Amino acid sequence: MSEARFRFLIRCLRYDDPETRQARREVDKFAGDMGHFFEKCGKLYVPHENFTVDEQLLGFRGRCPFRMYIPNKPATYGLKLVLINDSKSKYLVGGIPYLGKAGDY
Repeated sequence: MSEARFRFLIRCLRYDDPETRQARREVDKFAGDMGHFFEKCGKLYVPHENFTVDEQLLGFRGRCPFRMYIPNKPATYGLKLVLINDSKSKYLVGGIPYLGKAGDY
């Protein structure tokens, strides 16, 4: 995929409805980012019988109330995600962000 095509796709992708974003942010801190994406992943795929659960630090240096600092990772700042994947096809079935000690999922 060319860089121009990649940038075009990133500009076009929208994971949430901007009109209802503020109401959802009052209930869910992760609303409007990728929460809707994680919901759709599990609904659009029929997984096999084996799963893999792992956590990932997605590098991010911007302002965010649940940004993590983990010094021994290559990207020291970022968003910590717990992901569940299908072991056979490597498809992302679902995931949740780590929102801190008092964070609700």
